Amino acid sequence: MNFPDLVLDIEQLIGMELKSIRPGVEIEVVAIDSTKGRIELKNKKGVIRSRPLSELERIWAELANLKPVHVEQILSGSGSSRNQPETILANLPYIEWLNIGGKKHIVYVEHISHPVGTLKQVDAIQAIEFEKHLHESTDIYTATTIVTITDQLAFDSEIISTVLSSRAEPIAQGVYRFSSRNGTVILAASRLLDPPIPLGTYGVLTLNTIPNGATPLKFDGDRYYYFSDGQFSVFLTKSPSLV
Repeated sequence: MNFPDLVLDIEQLIGMELKSIRPGVEIEVVAIDSTKGRIELKNKKGVIRSRPLSELERIWAELANLKPVHVEQILSGSGSSRNQPETILANLPYIEWLNIGGKKHIVYVEHISHPVGTLKQVDAIQAIEFEKHLHESTDIYTATTIVTITDQLAFDSEIISTVLSSRAEPIAQGVYRFSSRNGTVILAASRLLDPPIPLGTYGVLTLNTIPNGATPLKFDGDRYYYFSDGQFSVFLTKSPSLV
């Protein structure tokens, strides 16, 4: 199954109230715009917001490897309500959920095991096998994130898109995300940042505590902090469990 086929299956969820693995945060798929690469969702309060389809594409790239996926870890630094993509996928009839190490995971089981628009937990025996497969894998969650501050937005965007074979996803004015299985690049136009950040490419570290003096920057729900002591410069994000 490829990603466009998955999107067609997600269209079957439009108008349904989708239960989440963590009760109390049900959502409804309102519409899908494949041209713009967005999906519109309505929460329990009736608020409608859109999310990029690229999030689901990143998760599906991992699910297709037939191993359990911890969605929050894949989407770390990708805004709030990270349970929403998890909820959408878990309500497809060939995706089930399980707990590994106290964390929710979803897994592609390759066959229809429950009705569309419902959830199913992996049975105990299968869960043991999936957990074993997860721990035996040598390439789990090696994806990295970097931030590039540029004054040549169009030029650098074309190069990154070619290298990663990934389309640019606008996440704020003058800020784009490029996603691949192995990592994410955030590309930002220097002239639009306030406060200004020096040109360059920076690694991203996830910390429990952000040090004093770090400069906060918000990219469409993604909170990053720029930190420099004059010799060492880096972008920081908070641990997903703390945001």
